[in-house]
Amino acid sequence: MLLTEGATPHSTGELPWRTSFGAGLSRLRHQSNDAVLGELARVCIRDALARWLPGVQLVQVRVEQSGPLFTLHVRVKERDAATSVSVSLEM
Repeated sequence: MLLTEGATPHSTGELPWRTSFGAGLSRLRHQSNDAVLGELARVCIRDALARWLPGVQLVQVRVEQSGPLFTLHVRVKERDAATSVSVSLEM
């Protein structure tokens, strides 16, 4: 759901056949890598998980920003299973 490939250049979604699917993180590319961008990414992830995976609980979203590199560390939990994923983007 985070950075799913397949969007068309004219859609805001991440799948051509379901243009509203995803977190919309690709829209954040080429923006100023500042605190506002980090908070916007966190809110996009929170809202996408609530919409597309309602059984998954967001435990933490941590943002690291260093120069042009923007890294999201996401921890989620579903029932008794927890997992983490990190996604890096060059802004």
